[in-house]
This record gives sequence, C-alpha cells and structure tokens, in this order.
Amino acid sequence: METSELLVGTRGAQIAGRFTLVPTSPFPYGDEWKGLIATMEETLILHDIHRAAWSNWTATCTTAPTG
Repeated sequence: METSELLVGTRGAQIAGRFTLVPTSPFPYGDEWKGLIATMEETLILHDIHRAAWSNWTATCTTAPTG
C-alpha cells in the first residue's frame, strides 16, 4: 500500500487521511485465526453461506488475508 499510486496527489492525500496503515503479519492457522473467523461468522449477516464455510475455506489458505 505504501508504494501504491492510490495515495499520491490531492485525492490520494484525502484517501490517506481516512485511514491509518497498521503493519501486520499473517495470522498462523491456529486458535487465534479460528476465533477471528468464528467471531466474523457470528457477527456478519452472511446470506447463502453454510455456517462453517469460512472456517473450511481458511483451512485451505497457507496465509490468512490481512488488512
């Protein structure tokens, strides 16, 4: 994101003023990640998705998405 042209110029400065970049590393596929996904499944209104679909999908990922 830091090297993207998205944050260049007047419009880029406006966009950059609306959020803060937080450097993170990928979550390992463990209890912390599974808890995050379970919380999202419980909180979000997900239409046409089976209860454990996200958990099953994330199990196939080698690194969890960030940001």
